[in-house]
Amino acid sequence: MGLTAGTTNWGNKKFIPQAYSLNVLKRFYAKDILMGVTNTNFPELKFGKKGDTVHIRKEPKFVFQDHQVDTPFNFDLVNDEEITLTIDYDKVCAARLPSEWQKLSDIDLKAVCTAAMEKAYTKMIQQIVFQGAYASATSTVASSDWQSAGNASKAVMDAKVALDNLEVPAEDRWLLVSPAMTKYLALETANYAQNMGTDKGALFDGFVGYFGGFRVYQTPYLAGAGTAASPWEAMAGHKDAISLAANIKDTAVVDLRSAGHLADGIIFNALFGYGVTQPDALVRLRAQTAA
Repeated sequence: MGLTAGTTNWGNKKFIPQAYSLNVLKRFYAKDILMGVTNTNFPELKFGKKGDTVHIRKEPKFVFQDHQVDTPFNFDLVNDEEITLTIDYDKVCAARLPSEWQKLSDIDLKAVCTAAMEKAYTKMIQQIVFQGAYASATSTVASSDWQSAGNASKAVMDAKVALDNLEVPAEDRWLLVSPAMTKYLALETANYAQNMGTDKGALFDGFVGYFGGFRVYQTPYLAGAGTAASPWEAMAGHKDAISLAANIKDTAVVDLRSAGHLADGIIFNALFGYGVTQPDALVRLRAQTAA
């Protein structure tokens, strides 16, 4: 900001300048890991409003029958089966920047606000998807205590067995855990460090490595508190289990003078929808990390 003259200081014929750092104190958000745990393969997707739908075609399913000699084959009719994904969310964030502030500022307020809105959007969409998808999983694996050696890896392997029994492909499996769960998993140094190929003292964020055939992702946006009454609602699954369609509809700077404000406005408008399209490829992992 520019130099500010205070009434008291001017009255005493004194001028005390106020110095402003060029650095902006940024809010911290966890990394965006949605691309690693959801199917976002909609390269030509175009939608413009809440309520629009995305149609995802399903692979046909066949059952073999006994072959009878000189008997006509029973042909299965192949239908164009599909799952409909609805764009349920239309979210907007808007900020007003008075012209005086912009003139006196020595930083680009518009750029700072736009970057902050993008981070807030990333946090919001992860919370909605992770906490909403949990309820749609087919199977549940509960571990009453992640606080002692061996229990964490056992719970992960139980999730692996659940997916194996559901015939979920081993490729593109992921494990979504809370920071506290990562802590106790990392304490099992003999197993975890060996699987990850990293030093025992490594610090982790976002994608934290491999364990038991899973790509392990850490996020603070899971529901729960890690207690017996409210365990972490972690998940294990396949990348095709959750489909996400997201579109930043508009990011614009508008002139608000016609609305009676000597200011500019910043608008960030995003549309998105998600759905658990393969519930059999998703396992709830209830974890207790505290008494």
